[in-house]
Amino acid sequence: MRIVQVSTLYPPELNSGGTLACHRLAVALRARGHDVSVFAGSSRAHEPPLDEKDWTYEGIPVRAINVASGYGHVVHNYRNASVAERFARYLAEATPDVVHFHSIQALGADVLEAARASGAGVVVTMHDAWFVCAQQFLSRPPPDMRGCPLAAGARQCDCIPGFDHAARRAFLDRALTHVDVVLAVSPFLAGILEANGVAPGKIRVCENGLPPPTPLPRVPSRRLRFGYLGGGHAWKGLGTLVSAVRELERDVVVDLYGVEREDWRVQAGGVELPRGVRLLPRFGPEDLPRMLARLDVVVVPSLVVESFSLVTREALQYGVPVIVSRSGGPESVVRDGENGLLFDRGDARGLRDAMRRFADDPGLLERTRRAAGQTPIATVEQQAEHVAEVYAEVATPRPPRARPLPRSVLFVAGMEGAPFRYRVGHLAAALRDAGVRVETRLYHDEEVLGLAGEHEIVVLNRVPWDPYVSRVVARARQAGAVVVFGVDDLIFDPELDIPALHVLPRDVVERYRAGVKLFRATLDEADAFLGSTPALADAARALGKRALVVPNTLDPELVARSDAARTRAADA
Repeated sequence: MRIVQVSTLYPPELNSGGTLACHRLAVALRARGHDVSVFAGSSRAHEPPLDEKDWTYEGIPVRAINVASGYGHVVHNYRNASVAERFARYLAEATPDVVHFHSIQALGADVLEAARASGAGVVVTMHDAWFVCAQQFLSRPPPDMRGCPLAAGARQCDCIPGFDHAARRAFLDRALTHVDVVLAVSPFLAGILEANGVAPGKIRVCENGLPPPTPLPRVPSRRLRFGYLGGGHAWKGLGTLVSAVRELERDVVVDLYGVEREDWRVQAGGVELPRGVRLLPRFGPEDLPRMLARLDVVVVPSLVVESFSLVTREALQYGVPVIVSRSGGPESVVRDGENGLLFDRGDARGLRDAMRRFADDPGLLERTRRAAGQTPIATVEQQAEHVAEVYAEVATPRPPRARPLPRSVLFVAGMEGAPFRYRVGHLAAALRDAGVRVETRLYHDEEVLGLAGEHEIVVLNRVPWDPYVSRVVARARQAGAVVVFGVDDLIFDPELDIPALHVLPRDVVERYRAGVKLFRATLDEADAFLGSTPALADAARALGKRALVVPNTLDPELVARSDAARTRAADA
């Protein structure tokens, strides 16, 4: 099944709970045999709006469109017709059976209608309350941060002066009519969506799954170690934690990840760090096992509604008990007094008392630690299985769309012999049989410069960069041609360590590396890449190039002669 996942941002540009959930699901679906690609937003403030880039992240091809302005503009955040136009063109290329939307801030909900128009099944996973709340988390913006009624109507909202919340909600409700199924990441969030009349009859619960844990031995410590992973964001409850720590009066360690010294000073009213509080840098997903091995308790003091809380589940999965505010999503897995402790949102004294309980009762830590490790946590495989069932229900499988052939192609070859035969001669013959006008030349042929302006596509196969090739590319671009770099060897990575290079003479190695740099320069200047294997295509995609795979094939005439010879041998 062909599947397009859609996310407001995507790794490695952003590793957050929602983006990681989307990526992990994409990888799991790919492992199940599905053809998965991603269309994402990107926040590149200093680059042109709507500029598109391609990359591959852990095997998943990504098309990212720059929507930086949408993250700070309350209207462009939920509707963006320009993105929908680009997305429709992308879907025409990808021809998916299912389009699965995750968070779509700044991409705008217009993309839902574009997905429906493509003929694909349409699924939306709601990771938060964005479809209900312009602030996303059912709370007023900083510095107020008061929670809103969970079933408040949009007409009652006044948190953004002059903004028409009712018009926003009406637009999003219309957009959701193009959706087949809405997946909520927790029963708590499903209840909020239903109470607010979101997509009646379409909501199902499908929790985000976690990858298998890779626990490390615990790092021993004389003092109890608390950890906070929410950074300096006000809505993550740093202020509540700061107030609790200042009154804790216990000999413990409190590690604050992603919190700057100024963040502390603002929340603490200028008071410097007390003993035991440490400010540590942000961490990536790969650092999680090492970090949790150093912690005894994870603190999640969110002030806003948490629809799921990935960090709560990650801590429990690794056998680390938690102290969590009563914020909704975490309460699906945290049992007060068993695998952690709960306190009321914004209640600094309640948090202080919970931390004191762990500090004063070693037995509590041992009991909750055992229970934490036994807490059922959904896996990515379970999530992928559930999602695949939904896809099978909503998808209308379609045959691949026939793409129009180019009228003319110029192949420019950097070598004669086998590279010319397999990557130029055979491809040219196949295109001619399909009615395409094709010409082939070696790259130093003086006719190449003129021919480059007469063809729709110019394929530079194994052609190193030099001043003449630069003129050829410029001429092709002037004529509106697409320039493609082709090769059937990994000869465009100057950093590739080949064992043979360690035994060859230095001058030979230097000539080889110089040549590789010239091939890489040609790839950098090309619009796309044509390789003979998926591995080569993945290497080109990792460099931001669109890549296609056309395997090496045998000459049809050779195949015909071989068949005839085999027939004669059988008759002899």
